[in-house]
Amino acid sequence: MKRTFVWFGAVFVSLLLLSNVSAVPQTQSQPAMDLIEQMEDEKLTLKALSTHPILSSTDSNGLIDLIIQIITMIINFVITLINFVTELMGLIGLIQSFIDAIFTLIDLVNQFIQMLNDLFNPQELVLI
Repeated sequence: MKRTFVWFGAVFVSLLLLSNVSAVPQTQSQPAMDLIEQMEDEKLTLKALSTHPILSSTDSNGLIDLIIQIITMIINFVITLINFVTELMGLIGLIQSFIDAIFTLIDLVNQFIQMLNDLFNPQELVLI
């Protein structure tokens, strides 16, 4: 019975530690969430522009309608290109945030190692 409680306790503690490690503080996830919201807003705006009745007409009854269709195709191509560039810039921003987080983590690990080194080697400490 005691082994079962110890086993469940160990599993619970390991799950608790795993959840704490995998949790992302809001201060570090907020820039990424802002970028994602901005990209979604831009997508909605561009989608609303592309569904405009004048821009989405596909009837061809004459030369003017053909010109409108050509202009519509050009506008749709430009909108698609803008969407691609926007998503690419958002992805680049996310990658930069990820790299900054990795550098911060490396710096914190270095500081932690230095603190442990100072803890185990007190003769190197200088008293003021």
